[in-house]
Amino acid sequence: MSQTGTPVPEVMESLLDRSDLLAYLRDTPRTKGGLIDDLGVSRTTIDRAVEQLESLDIVADSPAGYRPTATGTVATDRLHDLADDLADASPNGGSRTDTATTLDVLAVVFDRLDLLELLVEEPRTKPDLVAALDVSRSTVDRGLRRLETAGVIEYTDGRFVLTAMGERAVAGLGELQKTLQRRQELAPLLQWVPDETLDIDLAALAEAELVVPAAGDPWAMVNRHVQLLRRLEDGRAILPLTGLHACEALHERVVDAGATFEVVVTRDVADTFTENPEYAPLTEAMLATDRYDVYVHEGPIPYYLGLIDDTIQLGVDEDGEPRALLETGQPAVAEWATDKYTTFRDQAEPLV
Repeated sequence: MSQTGTPVPEVMESLLDRSDLLAYLRDTPRTKGGLIDDLGVSRTTIDRAVEQLESLDIVADSPAGYRPTATGTVATDRLHDLADDLADASPNGGSRTDTATTLDVLAVVFDRLDLLELLVEEPRTKPDLVAALDVSRSTVDRGLRRLETAGVIEYTDGRFVLTAMGERAVAGLGELQKTLQRRQELAPLLQWVPDETLDIDLAALAEAELVVPAAGDPWAMVNRHVQLLRRLEDGRAILPLTGLHACEALHERVVDAGATFEVVVTRDVADTFTENPEYAPLTEAMLATDRYDVYVHEGPIPYYLGLIDDTIQLGVDEDGEPRALLETGQPAVAEWATDKYTTFRDQAEPLV
């Protein structure tokens, strides 16, 4: 389960504090004993670190050992990509700075992000920074010394300015925080999506509406889906499960209103369409219009994806129980959904 209540800055701080441990888990799961050997620290230290990262949904236990979660994998990969970028860009006499060093730099940058964000706006004097941050001069002095030593700021013409490396570090950490924030907002959906099956930039989902069960409306996702089908003119979908209300709404639009629809389903859903006495007559009538096509995919379908006129719906379930539905009309999502649907349809065979 994703921890949606933890402030993103706390998650970021943990990622940076435990970057050495996470680096070992990137390639292969490890037991606590393996981590103790790799890092050369006490079991107490590993216990505390693992407990912290588990509570933030950054790592999870598995039969093979501890491994990053989907959120942990995304965050760790992006953090190391940023560290590699800074290692290549850092001024070090023409030689490359190692990634471990730039991870330390990122920790310093994150710790004084409040100060650095002021320098993003414009170069500032020390008194400017003291006044803007409303802290003591000694606190600003310590921060500036650490940031200068890290190579992310410099003193030029009486003012402090960001170096090129500082600009990259601040921008990169800002993007990582946005990514983590989006993952938290979408946690009710993402927690039910199999790892690595939702290959879309979550930034494209920023404007999407997320529908989840409510106390007075536990089937809110199904109701929203059926409402959209009742206005259908043209649509396509991949479908891991089905429901009678949706099928009845689709039948009304295809048979009575002249709508067109094609769908890729699992073998189990196809059997329901053709063998269940409540579904079979509806399916037969829709197929007879030549405006309805069914394709059978013999492999798993990880989620419901519908392209219903100008609206994209993405739904997830837990063992057949709907858990969340995302709805958007963003062109970038429509493009991704079209490609995803085409991939599944090309792997499927027409229902016979």
